[in-house]
Amino acid sequence: MDQVIVHVGCMSLKDSQELARHAAHIGASGIAVIAPSFFKPSTAEVLQTFLQEIAAVAPTLPFYYYHLPAVTGVKVPAREVLQNIEKLIPSFSGVKFSGSDLLDFGQCVSCSPPHWSLLYGVDEFQLQELLSYAIKLGFDLGVNKQLMIEVSGLSLGPPRLPVRPCPHPHAKEIAHKYQTIFL
Repeated sequence: MDQVIVHVGCMSLKDSQELARHAAHIGASGIAVIAPSFFKPSTAEVLQTFLQEIAAVAPTLPFYYYHLPAVTGVKVPAREVLQNIEKLIPSFSGVKFSGSDLLDFGQCVSCSPPHWSLLYGVDEFQLQELLSYAIKLGFDLGVNKQLMIEVSGLSLGPPRLPVRPCPHPHAKEIAHKYQTIFL
């Protein structure tokens, strides 16, 4: 059976809670939350409280923290966010770690119980050659989304404003480069 983890992270707590309630209502397999990036939490405790407030409205759903400091600008180490997190969020189930601090990730792995999922992915580390090529064509989030569509074959829809769609010829060139590197 397919599992769907709904990303409910938003700039506002209220919006994130509304999306978490909706995810529970539609029978999602879990929810994931990224730190807010406009009013940034400055400590692990503040971020934990933000996450706890979201998890509380969908307490039966597995809860995942999406650590993406390069995009959010939140510099709180993930290992600090994970300290005692299950006491605050009993449904806590893991982390999607997309930071470049491998020491932080290693410490997350070391301190995590075996029932948590720890996913690692930093596109820049894994796809350096492809990204170098894409940057030459004007790589941005719109290009990234179009590339995901081209490579996966999934219909992901257009990017949300203010991100602009990628010109289709660029996406095809990048997808071709991807296939020559990885397939």
